[in-house]
Amino acid sequence: SGRTIQGAGERGYSTESPASVGSASIDKDEPPLRSLSLSKGEGGDTRSEAEELVRSALNSINLDKGIEKIEEALCVPQTPRDATQLYTAMGELYAQRQPPDYKKAEEAFQRGLSVAPDATFRRRIVKKQVHVLMEQGKPDIAKIKILESLREADAVSVESVELGMLLGNLYELEDNQVQAQAAYEAALGTGLSLKSAESGGVLRMVGMRLTRIYSASGDEEQLDSMTSAVKKHGNATP
Repeated sequence: SGRTIQGAGERGYSTESPASVGSASIDKDEPPLRSLSLSKGEGGDTRSEAEELVRSALNSINLDKGIEKIEEALCVPQTPRDATQLYTAMGELYAQRQPPDYKKAEEAFQRGLSVAPDATFRRRIVKKQVHVLMEQGKPDIAKIKILESLREADAVSVESVELGMLLGNLYELEDNQVQAQAAYEAALGTGLSLKSAESGGVLRMVGMRLTRIYSASGDEEQLDSMTSAVKKHGNATP
């Protein structure tokens, strides 16, 4: 898109060192906080300058410098996609402070949501918000964020499956197996509607969670049906 977002960076923020993960955590096989895959640049394989900056900032030992560079980039017009990724990265860096600056992190995430070009980008931000909310021990707010995002009318994507799986994880942390199963089954249905190349990996993770639930309840019929569907989907032409 040709639309640009006017610079809105704020100066003077500081960070110190990455924050440790809170005691209430998502399953260990969840993607790490920094694992958001960035879109390719307009030219195909070439990343945009903003995308390269985001990758550099998130992997920088000096978080202060990373935030400073992001703020400088946000002081000039950016495309909605690039502005979204810059604000998202800023939110992650604030959450990694010691102690974490969750207020600034949430402000950055909200700015990213306000400029995001579509639901896919918004769902990527929500994934980050969920992890940060769990670090703060706020699973109820995390669930609301996920449900609101999944209700968006835009076309589903692999991010929809990932959010559905996170929702199931949150219910499992509460030992609410009924709601967890329902969330995983919804995520499974969404994943099966996408191409194998898009959702194969996350779909297998959803399958593992449902396998655990079906096995515990002795529901062999559901287990066999789910396993067959996942295998068939994996063998389909991408």
